[in-house]
Amino acid sequence: MQLYLERDSAVINFQTDGCKVMDGFYPATPANSATRVTDEFTCWFIGSREDARSLVEDIEYYFRLAYQDRNQASPYLPVYFYFGLENSDNETAWRSRVYDGRVVFTSKLDNNFRKGRIQFSVMLERDPFWEGEEEQVPLTNGNGTDNLSGLNVYNATDSTGTSPNKIHNYVAIDGGDIAGDLPAPTRIEMTNKTALVTGSNRLYNMFISQNVKSYPNTFNHILEAENAAAGATGHSNSASSGGNYATFNITGTTLALSGRWVLDANLLAACAGRWFKVTALFVSSIAANIKFTVRTTFPSGTPLTVLDAAGEVTLSTLLMQDIGTIQIPPWLSGETDLMPIDLCIYSRYAIGATTFNLDFLQLTPLDGYRVLAPRGYGVTTDARLVDDGIRGNIFTDGWGSSEKSGHYIGYGEQIKLEPGFDQRLYFLHYGDTGGVAKSRLIEVKVYYRPRRRSI
Repeated sequence: MQLYLERDSAVINFQTDGCKVMDGFYPATPANSATRVTDEFTCWFIGSREDARSLVEDIEYYFRLAYQDRNQASPYLPVYFYFGLENSDNETAWRSRVYDGRVVFTSKLDNNFRKGRIQFSVMLERDPFWEGEEEQVPLTNGNGTDNLSGLNVYNATDSTGTSPNKIHNYVAIDGGDIAGDLPAPTRIEMTNKTALVTGSNRLYNMFISQNVKSYPNTFNHILEAENAAAGATGHSNSASSGGNYATFNITGTTLALSGRWVLDANLLAACAGRWFKVTALFVSSIAANIKFTVRTTFPSGTPLTVLDAAGEVTLSTLLMQDIGTIQIPPWLSGETDLMPIDLCIYSRYAIGATTFNLDFLQLTPLDGYRVLAPRGYGVTTDARLVDDGIRGNIFTDGWGSSEKSGHYIGYGEQIKLEPGFDQRLYFLHYGDTGGVAKSRLIEVKVYYRPRRRSI
Protein backbone atom coordinates (compact mmCIF):
# COMPACT_ATOMS: atom_id res chain seq x y z
CA MET A 1 0.00 0.00 0.00
CA GLN A 2 1.08 3.59 -0.69
CA LEU A 3 -0.04 6.21 1.83
CA TYR A 4 1.58 9.62 2.11
CA LEU A 5 1.14 13.39 2.32
CA GLU A 6 2.73 15.58 -0.34
CA ARG A 7 3.27 19.31 -0.65
CA ASP A 8 5.45 20.84 -3.36
CA SER A 9 7.17 17.47 -3.97
CA ALA A 10 8.05 17.07 -0.25
CA VAL A 11 6.60 13.82 1.11
CA ILE A 12 5.64 12.42 4.52
CA ASN A 13 5.37 8.68 3.99
CA PHE A 14 3.36 6.63 6.47
CA GLN A 15 4.89 3.37 5.21
CA THR A 16 8.65 3.98 5.40
CA ASP A 17 11.47 5.15 7.69
CA GLY A 18 10.18 3.43 10.80
CA CYS A 19 6.49 4.30 10.23
CA LYS A 20 3.88 1.64 9.45
CA VAL A 21 0.10 1.75 9.11
CA MET A 22 -1.66 -0.64 11.50
CA ASP A 23 -4.74 -2.64 10.49
CA GLY A 24 -4.84 -1.18 6.99
CA PHE A 25 -6.44 1.95 5.56
CA TYR A 26 -10.10 2.11 4.55
CA PRO A 27 -10.98 5.41 2.83
CA ALA A 28 -14.35 6.96 3.58
CA THR A 29 -16.95 6.69 0.84
CA PRO A 30 -18.66 10.06 0.25
CA ALA A 31 -22.43 10.41 0.19
CA ASN A 32 -22.06 12.82 -2.74
CA SER A 33 -19.35 14.58 -4.70
CA ALA A 34 -19.78 17.91 -2.91
CA THR A 35 -19.31 17.04 0.78
CA ARG A 36 -15.80 16.64 2.18
CA VAL A 37 -15.00 13.41 3.99
CA THR A 38 -12.86 12.45 6.99
CA ASP A 39 -10.41 9.55 6.98
CA GLU A 40 -8.71 8.01 9.99
CA PHE A 41 -5.91 5.46 10.31
CA THR A 42 -3.44 4.35 12.98
CA CYS A 43 0.36 4.21 12.71
CA TRP A 44 3.28 2.76 14.62
CA PHE A 45 6.56 4.61 14.62
CA ILE A 46 9.76 2.98 15.87
CA GLY A 47 12.84 5.15 16.15
CA SER A 48 14.49 7.84 18.22
CA ARG A 49 12.55 10.36 20.26
CA GLU A 50 13.91 13.14 18.09
CA ASP A 51 12.72 11.42 14.91
CA ALA A 52 9.30 10.78 16.45
CA ARG A 53 8.92 14.44 17.43
CA SER A 54 10.05 15.53 13.97
CA LEU A 55 7.54 13.24 12.24
CA VAL A 56 4.59 14.45 14.30
CA GLU A 57 5.63 18.09 13.91
CA ASP A 58 5.88 17.66 10.14
CA ILE A 59 2.42 16.09 9.93
CA GLU A 60 0.87 18.84 12.06
CA TYR A 61 2.68 21.49 10.00
CA TYR A 62 1.18 20.11 6.78
CA PHE A 63 -2.28 20.10 8.32
CA ARG A 64 -1.85 23.71 9.46
CA LEU A 65 -0.88 24.76 5.94
CA ALA A 66 -3.84 22.85 4.52
CA TYR A 67 -6.19 24.61 6.92
CA GLN A 68 -4.79 28.02 6.01
CA ASP A 69 -5.44 27.28 2.32
CA ARG A 70 -8.89 25.71 2.73
CA ASN A 71 -10.85 28.80 1.71
CA GLN A 72 -8.70 29.68 -1.28
CA ALA A 73 -9.97 28.63 -4.69
CA SER A 74 -6.38 28.41 -5.95
CA PRO A 75 -3.94 27.67 -3.10
CA TYR A 76 -0.32 28.38 -3.87
CA LEU A 77 0.91 25.01 -2.62
CA PRO A 78 -1.94 22.68 -1.64
CA VAL A 79 -1.44 19.60 0.54
CA TYR A 80 -2.47 16.28 -1.02
CA PHE A 81 -3.10 12.88 0.53
CA TYR A 82 -2.03 9.98 -1.72
CA PHE A 83 -3.32 6.40 -1.61
CA GLY A 84 -2.35 3.43 -3.77
CA LEU A 85 -3.57 -0.13 -3.35
CA GLU A 86 -0.16 -1.63 -4.06
CA ASN A 87 3.33 -0.54 -3.11
CA SER A 88 4.77 -0.73 -6.61
CA ASP A 89 6.41 1.62 -9.08
CA ASN A 90 3.84 0.38 -11.60
CA GLU A 91 0.89 1.26 -9.37
CA THR A 92 -0.29 4.87 -9.53
CA ALA A 93 -1.25 6.46 -6.23
CA TRP A 94 -4.35 8.68 -6.45
CA ARG A 95 -4.52 11.99 -4.62
CA SER A 96 -7.12 13.96 -2.68
CA ARG A 97 -6.64 17.54 -1.50
CA VAL A 98 -6.44 17.96 2.29
CA TYR A 99 -8.23 20.80 4.12
CA ASP A 100 -7.56 20.01 7.78
CA GLY A 101 -6.29 17.27 10.07
CA ARG A 102 -4.76 16.35 13.39
CA VAL A 103 -2.63 13.72 15.13
CA VAL A 104 -4.26 11.88 18.06
CA PHE A 105 -2.27 9.84 20.60
CA THR A 106 -3.37 6.87 22.70
CA SER A 107 -3.29 6.74 26.50
CA LYS A 108 -0.12 4.61 26.32
CA LEU A 109 1.92 7.34 24.68
CA ASP A 110 4.34 7.83 27.59
CA ASN A 111 5.12 4.14 28.08
CA ASN A 112 5.62 3.51 24.38
CA PHE A 113 7.67 6.67 23.92
CA ARG A 114 10.14 5.49 26.59
CA LYS A 115 10.65 2.33 24.50
CA GLY A 116 11.40 4.31 21.36
CA ARG A 117 8.05 3.88 19.69
CA ILE A 118 4.74 5.68 19.48
CA GLN A 119 1.26 4.79 18.36
CA PHE A 120 -0.85 7.56 16.92
CA SER A 121 -3.91 8.08 14.77
CA VAL A 122 -4.11 10.47 11.84
CA MET A 123 -7.44 12.17 11.12
CA LEU A 124 -7.77 14.31 8.03
CA GLU A 125 -10.47 16.12 6.08
CA ARG A 126 -10.21 15.85 2.30
CA ASP A 127 -12.05 16.17 -0.99
CA PRO A 128 -14.77 13.55 -1.61
CA PHE A 129 -12.88 12.16 -4.60
CA TRP A 130 -9.48 10.96 -5.75
CA GLU A 131 -7.49 12.30 -8.70
CA GLY A 132 -5.15 10.30 -10.90
CA GLU A 133 -2.02 11.46 -12.67
CA GLU A 134 -2.32 14.22 -15.26
CA GLU A 135 -2.92 12.95 -18.80
CA GLN A 136 -3.08 14.66 -22.18
CA VAL A 137 -6.36 14.23 -24.07
CA PRO A 138 -6.22 13.10 -27.73
CA LEU A 139 -8.10 15.63 -29.88
CA THR A 140 -9.76 15.18 -33.26
CA ASN A 141 -11.23 17.38 -35.98
CA GLY A 142 -10.68 17.74 -39.72
CA ASN A 143 -7.07 18.75 -39.03
CA GLY A 144 -5.98 15.60 -37.22
CA THR A 145 -7.04 12.45 -35.40
CA ASP A 146 -6.05 11.76 -31.78
CA ASN A 147 -3.71 14.71 -31.97
CA LEU A 148 -1.31 15.38 -29.06
CA SER A 149 1.02 17.92 -30.68
CA GLY A 150 -1.52 20.77 -30.84
CA LEU A 151 -4.62 20.76 -33.05
CA ASN A 152 -5.48 23.66 -35.36
CA VAL A 153 -8.80 25.30 -34.51
CA TYR A 154 -10.21 28.11 -36.66
CA ASN A 155 -12.96 30.64 -35.98
CA ALA A 156 -15.77 28.95 -37.92
CA THR A 157 -16.81 25.52 -39.18
CA ASP A 158 -17.56 25.36 -42.88
CA SER A 159 -15.34 22.38 -43.82
CA THR A 160 -13.48 24.37 -46.48
CA GLY A 161 -9.74 23.97 -46.77
CA THR A 162 -7.64 20.84 -46.36
CA SER A 163 -5.92 19.30 -43.34
CA PRO A 164 -4.14 20.67 -41.34
CA ASN A 165 -5.94 23.90 -42.29
CA LYS A 166 -9.54 22.81 -42.54
CA ILE A 167 -11.94 25.43 -41.15
CA HIS A 168 -13.20 23.74 -37.98
CA ASN A 169 -13.75 25.53 -34.66
CA TYR A 170 -14.10 22.48 -32.42
CA VAL A 171 -12.15 19.58 -30.98
CA ALA A 172 -13.77 16.16 -30.56
CA ILE A 173 -12.93 13.94 -27.57
CA ASP A 174 -13.56 10.19 -27.48
CA GLY A 175 -15.36 9.22 -24.28
CA GLY A 176 -13.18 6.11 -24.01
CA ASP A 177 -10.14 8.35 -23.52
CA ILE A 178 -11.56 9.91 -20.34
CA ALA A 179 -11.07 7.65 -17.31
CA GLY A 180 -12.68 7.79 -13.87
CA ASP A 181 -16.31 8.06 -12.81
CA LEU A 182 -16.66 11.79 -12.03
CA PRO A 183 -16.38 14.93 -14.20
CA ALA A 184 -12.70 15.87 -14.33
CA PRO A 185 -11.17 19.37 -14.49
CA THR A 186 -9.10 20.33 -17.51
CA ARG A 187 -6.19 22.51 -18.47
CA ILE A 188 -6.92 23.97 -21.90
CA GLU A 189 -3.90 25.46 -23.66
CA MET A 190 -4.63 27.82 -26.57
CA THR A 191 -1.68 29.18 -28.54
CA ASN A 192 -2.48 32.16 -30.74
CA LYS A 193 -1.37 31.32 -34.29
CA THR A 194 -3.14 34.18 -36.01
CA ALA A 195 -0.95 36.22 -38.31
CA LEU A 196 -1.95 39.80 -39.10
CA VAL A 197 -5.67 39.70 -39.97
CA THR A 198 -7.52 42.93 -40.86
CA GLY A 199 -5.18 44.99 -38.71
CA SER A 200 -5.21 42.62 -35.73
CA ASN A 201 -3.20 39.58 -34.70
CA ARG A 202 -3.76 39.60 -30.92
CA LEU A 203 -6.29 37.23 -29.40
CA TYR A 204 -8.72 39.04 -27.12
CA ASN A 205 -11.91 37.46 -25.70
CA MET A 206 -12.17 33.66 -25.89
CA PHE A 207 -15.46 31.72 -25.72
CA ILE A 208 -15.37 27.98 -24.96
CA SER A 209 -18.46 25.77 -24.88
CA GLN A 210 -18.91 22.06 -24.26
CA ASN A 211 -21.32 19.59 -25.83
CA VAL A 212 -21.84 16.28 -24.02
CA LYS A 213 -25.58 15.64 -24.14
CA SER A 214 -26.55 16.91 -27.63
CA TYR A 215 -25.13 14.04 -29.68
CA PRO A 216 -21.86 15.82 -30.47
CA ASN A 217 -20.91 13.47 -33.32
CA THR A 218 -23.99 14.39 -35.36
CA PHE A 219 -24.97 17.84 -34.02
CA ASN A 220 -24.53 20.60 -36.62
CA HIS A 221 -23.78 23.71 -34.58
CA ILE A 222 -23.54 26.22 -37.47
CA LEU A 223 -26.45 27.93 -39.26
CA GLU A 224 -25.03 29.78 -42.25
CA ALA A 225 -26.63 33.16 -42.84
CA GLU A 226 -27.05 32.55 -46.56
CA ASN A 227 -29.00 29.35 -45.81
CA ALA A 228 -31.80 31.21 -44.06
CA ALA A 229 -35.22 30.11 -45.31
CA ALA A 230 -36.42 33.70 -45.38
CA GLY A 231 -35.07 37.24 -45.09
CA ALA A 232 -31.59 36.70 -46.50
CA THR A 233 -29.94 38.37 -49.46
CA GLY A 234 -26.77 36.36 -50.11
CA HIS A 235 -23.36 37.75 -51.09
CA SER A 236 -20.27 35.86 -52.17
CA ASN A 237 -17.24 36.47 -49.98
CA SER A 238 -14.33 34.03 -49.67
CA ALA A 239 -13.41 35.41 -46.23
CA SER A 240 -16.82 34.46 -44.82
CA SER A 241 -17.89 31.08 -43.47
CA GLY A 242 -19.06 28.92 -46.36
CA GLY A 243 -17.81 31.54 -48.83
CA ASN A 244 -20.92 33.70 -48.38
CA TYR A 245 -22.72 36.03 -46.01
CA ALA A 246 -26.20 37.53 -46.08
CA THR A 247 -27.89 40.89 -45.55
CA PHE A 248 -31.09 41.09 -43.47
CA ASN A 249 -33.56 43.95 -43.13
CA ILE A 250 -34.83 45.67 -39.99
CA THR A 251 -38.08 47.35 -40.90
CA GLY A 252 -38.19 49.98 -38.18
CA THR A 253 -39.38 50.63 -34.63
CA THR A 254 -41.86 47.75 -34.44
CA LEU A 255 -40.61 44.23 -33.69
CA ALA A 256 -40.69 42.25 -36.94
CA LEU A 257 -39.17 39.14 -38.49
CA SER A 258 -35.71 39.65 -39.99
CA GLY A 259 -34.52 36.09 -40.65
CA ARG A 260 -35.73 32.51 -40.36
CA TRP A 261 -33.84 29.17 -40.37
CA VAL A 262 -35.43 25.72 -40.56
CA LEU A 263 -34.44 23.29 -37.80
CA ASP A 264 -35.12 19.87 -39.30
CA ALA A 265 -35.88 16.57 -37.55
CA ASN A 266 -32.23 15.47 -37.50
CA LEU A 267 -31.04 18.68 -35.84
CA LEU A 268 -33.90 18.69 -33.34
CA ALA A 269 -33.15 15.09 -32.37
CA ALA A 270 -29.47 15.93 -31.89
CA CYS A 271 -30.25 19.01 -29.78
CA ALA A 272 -32.19 16.70 -27.41
CA GLY A 273 -34.06 19.44 -25.57
CA ARG A 274 -30.92 21.11 -24.23
CA TRP A 275 -30.28 24.86 -23.88
CA PHE A 276 -28.18 26.85 -26.34
CA LYS A 277 -26.80 30.33 -26.62
CA VAL A 278 -27.36 31.69 -30.10
CA THR A 279 -24.09 33.40 -31.03
CA ALA A 280 -24.14 35.74 -34.02
CA LEU A 281 -21.04 36.60 -36.07
CA PHE A 282 -21.45 39.67 -38.24
CA VAL A 283 -19.46 40.62 -41.32
CA SER A 284 -19.50 44.34 -40.58
CA SER A 285 -20.33 46.41 -37.53
CA ILE A 286 -23.99 46.49 -36.68
CA ALA A 287 -25.60 49.75 -35.58
CA ALA A 288 -25.64 50.18 -31.80
CA ASN A 289 -28.90 49.76 -29.86
CA ILE A 290 -30.64 47.47 -32.33
CA LYS A 291 -32.97 45.09 -30.46
CA PHE A 292 -32.97 41.34 -31.22
CA THR A 293 -35.31 38.62 -29.99
CA VAL A 294 -34.71 34.96 -30.82
CA ARG A 295 -37.78 32.74 -31.11
CA THR A 296 -38.66 29.22 -32.16
CA THR A 297 -41.93 29.04 -34.12
CA PHE A 298 -44.32 26.49 -35.63
CA PRO A 299 -45.30 25.45 -38.22
CA SER A 300 -42.12 25.78 -40.22
CA GLY A 301 -42.51 28.44 -42.90
CA THR A 302 -45.47 30.13 -41.20
CA PRO A 303 -44.63 31.47 -37.74
CA LEU A 304 -48.14 31.26 -36.30
CA THR A 305 -47.17 29.82 -32.91
CA VAL A 306 -44.27 31.02 -30.76
CA LEU A 307 -42.90 27.95 -28.98
CA ASP A 308 -40.12 29.66 -27.04
CA ALA A 309 -38.64 33.14 -26.93
CA ALA A 310 -35.42 34.44 -25.46
CA GLY A 311 -35.37 37.80 -23.78
CA GLU A 312 -34.86 40.86 -25.95
CA VAL A 313 -31.22 41.91 -26.16
CA THR A 314 -29.74 45.28 -27.06
CA LEU A 315 -26.81 44.91 -29.42
CA SER A 316 -23.53 46.75 -29.40
CA THR A 317 -21.34 47.25 -32.47
CA LEU A 318 -19.21 44.13 -31.83
CA LEU A 319 -18.89 41.59 -34.62
CA MET A 320 -19.58 38.66 -32.26
CA GLN A 321 -22.57 38.80 -29.90
CA ASP A 322 -24.76 36.56 -27.78
CA ILE A 323 -28.30 37.23 -29.02
CA GLY A 324 -30.27 34.92 -26.71
CA THR A 325 -30.51 31.59 -24.91
CA ILE A 326 -33.19 29.13 -25.97
CA GLN A 327 -34.22 25.48 -25.56
CA ILE A 328 -34.13 23.26 -28.68
CA PRO A 329 -36.48 21.58 -29.26
CA PRO A 330 -38.92 23.24 -26.86
CA TRP A 331 -41.12 20.14 -26.75
CA LEU A 332 -41.00 16.32 -26.80
CA SER A 333 -37.40 15.90 -25.64
CA GLY A 334 -36.05 12.46 -26.50
CA GLU A 335 -38.27 11.95 -29.54
CA THR A 336 -36.58 11.54 -32.91
CA ASP A 337 -39.43 12.00 -35.39
CA LEU A 338 -40.26 15.65 -34.76
CA MET A 339 -41.75 18.02 -37.28
CA PRO A 340 -39.41 20.86 -38.31
CA ILE A 341 -39.64 24.19 -36.52
CA ASP A 342 -38.05 27.55 -37.30
CA LEU A 343 -35.44 29.56 -35.48
CA CYS A 344 -36.27 33.23 -36.05
CA ILE A 345 -34.62 36.57 -35.39
CA TYR A 346 -37.07 39.37 -34.70
CA SER A 347 -35.67 42.89 -34.59
CA ARG A 348 -36.48 46.55 -34.15
CA TYR A 349 -34.54 49.80 -34.28
CA ALA A 350 -35.62 53.06 -32.67
CA ILE A 351 -34.12 55.21 -35.42
CA GLY A 352 -35.93 53.40 -38.25
CA ALA A 353 -35.24 50.95 -41.02
CA THR A 354 -31.70 49.57 -41.45
CA THR A 355 -29.85 46.37 -42.34
CA PHE A 356 -27.23 44.05 -40.87
CA ASN A 357 -24.73 41.70 -42.51
CA LEU A 358 -24.54 38.28 -40.87
CA ASP A 359 -21.95 35.57 -41.50
CA PHE A 360 -23.45 32.74 -39.41
CA LEU A 361 -25.22 31.77 -36.21
CA GLN A 362 -23.65 29.27 -33.84
CA LEU A 363 -25.90 27.13 -31.66
CA THR A 364 -23.60 27.16 -28.65
CA PRO A 365 -24.16 24.19 -26.29
CA LEU A 366 -24.22 24.93 -22.57
CA ASP A 367 -23.15 21.64 -21.01
CA GLY A 368 -20.11 23.76 -20.18
CA TYR A 369 -19.56 27.42 -20.98
CA ARG A 370 -16.55 29.62 -20.31
CA VAL A 371 -15.55 33.16 -21.28
CA LEU A 372 -11.97 34.41 -20.90
CA ALA A 373 -11.49 38.18 -21.07
CA PRO A 374 -8.26 40.19 -20.68
CA ARG A 375 -7.78 43.25 -18.52
CA GLY A 376 -6.78 45.33 -21.54
CA TYR A 377 -3.99 43.70 -23.55
CA GLY A 378 -4.71 40.37 -25.26
CA VAL A 379 -2.42 37.51 -26.36
CA THR A 380 0.07 38.15 -29.14
CA THR A 381 0.99 35.70 -31.90
CA ASP A 382 2.74 32.54 -30.58
CA ALA A 383 1.90 33.39 -26.97
CA ARG A 384 -0.40 31.07 -25.08
CA LEU A 385 -3.64 31.48 -23.10
CA VAL A 386 -4.10 28.70 -20.52
CA ASP A 387 -7.33 28.01 -18.63
CA ASP A 388 -6.04 25.71 -15.89
CA GLY A 389 -8.97 24.10 -14.09
CA ILE A 390 -6.61 21.60 -12.45
CA ARG A 391 -4.92 24.36 -10.45
CA GLY A 392 -7.81 26.81 -10.67
CA ASN A 393 -5.73 29.43 -12.51
CA ILE A 394 -5.82 31.41 -15.76
CA PHE A 395 -2.54 32.64 -17.19
CA THR A 396 -0.67 33.52 -20.35
CA ASP A 397 2.91 32.65 -21.24
CA GLY A 398 5.21 32.39 -24.26
CA TRP A 399 5.98 36.08 -24.44
CA GLY A 400 9.62 35.35 -25.26
CA SER A 401 10.41 34.02 -21.77
CA SER A 402 9.13 31.40 -19.33
CA GLU A 403 7.31 33.87 -17.07
CA LYS A 404 3.53 33.89 -16.74
CA SER A 405 1.04 36.73 -16.59
CA GLY A 406 -2.34 36.64 -14.85
CA HIS A 407 -4.17 39.40 -16.68
CA TYR A 408 -7.15 37.31 -17.87
CA ILE A 409 -10.47 36.93 -16.02
CA GLY A 410 -12.68 33.87 -16.36
CA TYR A 411 -16.47 33.84 -16.34
CA GLY A 412 -18.38 30.60 -15.81
CA GLU A 413 -17.14 27.34 -14.33
CA GLN A 414 -13.96 25.90 -15.81
CA ILE A 415 -14.58 23.03 -18.23
CA LYS A 416 -14.79 19.48 -16.84
CA LEU A 417 -14.69 16.38 -19.04
CA GLU A 418 -17.33 13.67 -18.62
CA PRO A 419 -15.86 10.14 -18.46
CA GLY A 420 -17.28 7.66 -20.93
CA PHE A 421 -19.07 10.24 -23.10
CA ASP A 422 -18.03 11.47 -26.54
CA GLN A 423 -17.92 15.25 -26.33
CA ARG A 424 -16.81 18.35 -28.18
CA LEU A 425 -15.36 21.69 -27.18
CA TYR A 426 -16.21 24.67 -29.41
CA PHE A 427 -14.04 27.78 -29.64
CA LEU A 428 -14.82 31.30 -30.86
CA HIS A 429 -12.74 34.38 -30.26
CA TYR A 430 -12.13 37.86 -31.53
CA GLY A 431 -9.04 40.01 -31.85
CA ASP A 432 -8.05 43.16 -30.02
CA THR A 433 -9.71 45.27 -32.74
CA GLY A 434 -12.83 43.10 -32.76
CA GLY A 435 -12.02 41.00 -35.82
CA VAL A 436 -13.77 37.61 -36.09
CA ALA A 437 -12.41 36.36 -39.44
CA LYS A 438 -12.77 32.62 -39.95
CA SER A 439 -9.02 32.51 -40.63
CA ARG A 440 -8.22 33.42 -37.03
CA LEU A 441 -6.29 30.42 -35.71
CA ILE A 442 -5.42 28.88 -32.37
CA GLU A 443 -3.57 25.65 -31.57
CA VAL A 444 -5.27 23.65 -28.83
CA LYS A 445 -4.05 21.08 -26.29
CA VAL A 446 -6.12 19.65 -23.43
CA TYR A 447 -4.98 17.92 -20.24
CA TYR A 448 -6.96 16.46 -17.34
CA ARG A 449 -6.71 14.47 -14.12
CA PRO A 450 -9.21 11.60 -13.95
CA ARG A 451 -11.44 11.62 -10.87
CA ARG A 452 -13.00 8.76 -8.92
CA ARG A 453 -15.37 8.70 -5.97
CA SER A 454 -13.48 5.72 -4.58
CA ILE A 455 -10.43 3.67 -5.57
